[in-house]
Amino acid sequence: MDNNKPTESKSLQTDLSDLLHSYISKWPLFVVSIVIFTILGAAFCYMRQTRFEVQANVLITDDDKEADLMRMSGLADFFSASASADAELEIIKSFTLYRNVVKELGLNTKYVIRKNILKRIEAFGDTPLRLTAPAEMADTLNGHLHFKVRMNKDGETSVKVYNVLNKKVFETDDKKLPATFKTPYGDFKLETTPEYKADKNLAMSIWFFGYDVAAENLQKEVRCFTPSKKADIITVSYLATNVVAGKRIVNEIVDEYNDRGIEQSRKKARKIADFIDNRLGAIAADLATTESQVEQYKQKNNLTNLSADAEYMMSKKSILEGRLFEAESELATLQLTREMLNDPQSRNSMLPIPSSSESASKIISEYNNLILARMQLEKTAKSGNHKLEQLNDRIDALRRNLFITLDKSITTAKLHVSEIQSSNTESQHRLSQIPRQEREYIDIARQQEIKQSLYVFMLREQEQANMRIANALPKGQIIDRAFAKTRPSGMGKASIILAFMFIGLCFVPVLLYVRDLLRNHVNSADELKKLTQLPVIGQIPIFKDDNYNLRTEEFVSVATSLLFTGKDNRVFAVTAPEQGHGGTYTATNIANAFAAMGHSVVLLDLNFRHSSLSDTISATSSRPGPAKYLAGQLEDICAAVTHNKSNTGYDIIVAENNVPNPALLLASQNLKKLIEQLKAQYKYIVIDAPSANFLSDILSIATISDSNLLVIRAGITTLSQIRKLNNLVRDNSIENAEMIVDGVKPPKKFLGISF
Repeated sequence: MDNNKPTESKSLQTDLSDLLHSYISKWPLFVVSIVIFTILGAAFCYMRQTRFEVQANVLITDDDKEADLMRMSGLADFFSASASADAELEIIKSFTLYRNVVKELGLNTKYVIRKNILKRIEAFGDTPLRLTAPAEMADTLNGHLHFKVRMNKDGETSVKVYNVLNKKVFETDDKKLPATFKTPYGDFKLETTPEYKADKNLAMSIWFFGYDVAAENLQKEVRCFTPSKKADIITVSYLATNVVAGKRIVNEIVDEYNDRGIEQSRKKARKIADFIDNRLGAIAADLATTESQVEQYKQKNNLTNLSADAEYMMSKKSILEGRLFEAESELATLQLTREMLNDPQSRNSMLPIPSSSESASKIISEYNNLILARMQLEKTAKSGNHKLEQLNDRIDALRRNLFITLDKSITTAKLHVSEIQSSNTESQHRLSQIPRQEREYIDIARQQEIKQSLYVFMLREQEQANMRIANALPKGQIIDRAFAKTRPSGMGKASIILAFMFIGLCFVPVLLYVRDLLRNHVNSADELKKLTQLPVIGQIPIFKDDNYNLRTEEFVSVATSLLFTGKDNRVFAVTAPEQGHGGTYTATNIANAFAAMGHSVVLLDLNFRHSSLSDTISATSSRPGPAKYLAGQLEDICAAVTHNKSNTGYDIIVAENNVPNPALLLASQNLKKLIEQLKAQYKYIVIDAPSANFLSDILSIATISDSNLLVIRAGITTLSQIRKLNNLVRDNSIENAEMIVDGVKPPKKFLGISF
């Protein structure tokens, strides 16, 4: 096996060398291909509209984190959650947002000016014509309409309208603008703009889309992504042929996103304001009641001032009761939180966060974040969304955990209240020495002071809430408004032309390779040598006007190759894969070539299946044929010999047609006797054998022949037939088998190059 490797390597190198040489010999084709593709590349560059990437960068911020609003009792965490760049990215990519952008900028109408047969330019704000559609049509049109407009120097306008199926639905000529066109889809108005220049021909295409279709198209063209996971930044990118238009589109997308964010912030602020208003009313009522009690008590008991000792003791008691108030407030917050958590109507609401319970605060903050995330996801997600279902599962699991944590926190808070109440009871006992009237007065005054402080605080928070509504901020902070990159997007003109030149360079070898790959036959001896291990002794071209001298010269060359093999070859059998592939033609001309070389030759026809020799040459049908000799009905085969009347110098023996059991005749021992008799009379014997389809006939003839010539018809014999011949020779061990290619056409030429 190792000895075969150098041979295989050398064969591969030879094949590559031959392939390279064949390509180099066709260098003019490469030049023409490169020139053509260079022209195509230049045309493409001319037709292509240069695109620039327009970008804007938005930083996602959580305005609620920086606000001082609702710091009391954890309400800031109740009504706010951290912004997520991923969630905001889905909002900025939403269909509704793009639909609003399309509607705002009128992007559902596209204007394209046809400069010439190749050049098209999309117009944005500088369009010479303006199309006005029927009211509300853009909301209902599911597809687009294509208006082809032509205007001559005199202002006469022709319009053709096509639907989404490219079917013409309207046509008119010789209209002066402005004009209204009554199409099956409604009345459209077409008019000129200040950009229109008179006395010039104008050709335009106008596409009118429904808002939904235009929004879908814009969604496909705009890229929104987060360039870095470490920073909550969203980049909006758009490839625009018109930089001014591209900037307007990108800025409008960002502005629309911010407008939605502002509206969301205002809704949240209004929710907080409504909560404060409800609480403020209740506190104001309590304060009024307390103040009335103080006034009534003073009048009833004729009190003006308290003693220093009473003030001290009451001050101490006030501190304790302040702590008690905080503890009771915290307990109330925890109980309220648990009630809201257990209330089915508040199932999707965020919860207040207690200040004292760290464990509960942490879980509630996480719960509120999940609730807010679900609210944001529900804006864009459909029912059954996988992420939404996962989020609901997390919320349910956290709710169960939160019940346990709240119960523990409530128990702890109750214990704390109980402890403070105990201390307060002790202080109360010490105050029992103070006159009852003074003590009662101070107690009422203290309640008044607490309610008044709480009322003032709520008033301040109400004012902040109103300011927040008026000065609502979006989630996105614009870092960079729309800007265009200085270099065009995609490949430059030089790169495009070089790419086309490279394609032109590769086109010819690819074309030749595909041609060879798809071709199911051979055209020359060189091609045949690559498909067989058998010797290929030559090829016979197609002779123009059947030039006898040239044909004889070519076959003499083949005959010479057959003779000078180092062996005493006298009997030559000629066959072909199929009838009509040149077997009889080749046998006849080889016999003629031997005769032209001065040898005595006989052409023996053994094709009992379908003898065509009698049609090729003039023969006397009354003579017996080789079948009678093989059947034992003829003693001397020379009696069947017919001298060729064309004076070529060889004799023929024509086979009979419609012979029964030809395979049995050829397998008889008389075939060898026939050949021996002819050898005594002739130097060379050329046998016109049946086609290779008749295996038994071929094997019988091969046993008595010195050389077996297999004829391949160029352009006709298929590759599978050639493989069949190779297998026939290999499987049956046919010796001295050789091949010849007949009917080779002269190579096609292009620019003087053969291919």
